[in-house]
Formats: sequence, C-alpha cells, structure tokens
Amino acid sequence: MTRPGAPLGKLMARAVRGLGSHPEPDDIEARLLDASIAVLAEQGTQSATIDEVARRAKVGRATVFRRFSSKDQLFERALGREMYRFLSEVQQRAENFDDVADRVAETFAVCIEITGHPLLRNASARGRASFIDAIGQGSPSPKDLARGYFVSKIDELRAEGRIPPGDSERQADVLIHIVLGYLVSPESPVDLANPIEVRALARETFSPILLAPNEPKVG
Repeated sequence: MTRPGAPLGKLMARAVRGLGSHPEPDDIEARLLDASIAVLAEQGTQSATIDEVARRAKVGRATVFRRFSSKDQLFERALGREMYRFLSEVQQRAENFDDVADRVAETFAVCIEITGHPLLRNASARGRASFIDAIGQGSPSPKDLARGYFVSKIDELRAEGRIPPGDSERQADVLIHIVLGYLVSPESPVDLANPIEVRALARETFSPILLAPNEPKVG
C-alpha cells in the first residue's frame, strides 16, 4: 500500500526553508531529483512512490534510502532544487542585458517558461490552480520568496537611478500577479511558446510598470 505523501504546498514550504543549504548533487542524486519531479508531475504527492522514482532513476530502492530518510524529504529536495534553478536562471539571463526594459522582458520570459515545466506542462485547469495555491502556502511561501527577490532587484535599479521613484513592494506584487495569471490560465492570443512574442509583451506591459513616471496621488 502506498503511503500518502504530504500535500504539495507543505512540501514546497519546507523546500523554501532549506533553499541553498544543500551541496550540488552528484550524478545519482541528480537522477533521483529529476525522476522525483517527473513522478510528482504524473502521479501527485499522494500516489507517487519511492519505488517508481528509483525505477526511473535506474537505482535500487536501498540507494534512495541511503540518501533520503523519506519520500517527503526526497520530494522537498527536488522541489527546492527547481526553485533554486528558477531564481538562478532569472538572475543569469537578466544580467545579460544592461537596458532595463530588456532585463524586464527577459525576466518575464523566464517566468512564462514555467508553463512548460513538468509540474504544469500537461496539468488541467484544476491542476494549475492547485499549483498556484501550493506556491502560496508557508511562511515564507515560494511566492513570498519570488516577491522578495523581485523587490530586491527593483530596489537595486532604483538605487542606481535607473528607474523613477516608486513603491517596489507594490510593483513587485503587480508583476507577480500578472505572471500567476498566465500560469493559471495560459490560453492567450500571445504565443507563450514564442520567446520573441513573450519579450515583446513584457516590453509593452511590464516595463511601463517600472519605467513610467510616478504620478502623485490625488486627494
């Protein structure tokens, strides 16, 4: 009988707390983490098994338990690595551009690529909604982590005088919610699989949020 695992939201919340505290995985561990994400995407936390992860990673069950004490710990580590990869990808690709609008466009492009992640690629509308709910759980939650990252980057640009005065917290929150909207409902007249179209959309919609002059409040 398969022991039900912890809900995805709890696993993600625990993964946030351990983010960045683990060394780079060796070949066997990397295969286990990759297999874990694939199994989670197909079977969910309740039905996924260590046996299936081991089979896909081409290792024995005992090898898994020599490295991880439980199914939940394995899945937490796998989810944490995905979060770390995402933030690293955003930073590396955005820093290839000096122009602020280009940085914003590239950041948005990386975020939209999440729609192709195994956990979302073939998910139903209900599955996507459950994923969005999961990344909002915990303190801090994965969503809090992303918001904090974007606030820090907006603050850096503002300190350098590259964007007008404004409220970084509110701006980051708007950007996060726009991205979440596309993740939960990716049907769009914009071809989200086309990086050129995605970057153009970001320049038209995201960049003005940061670059438009901050108008004084009325009243």
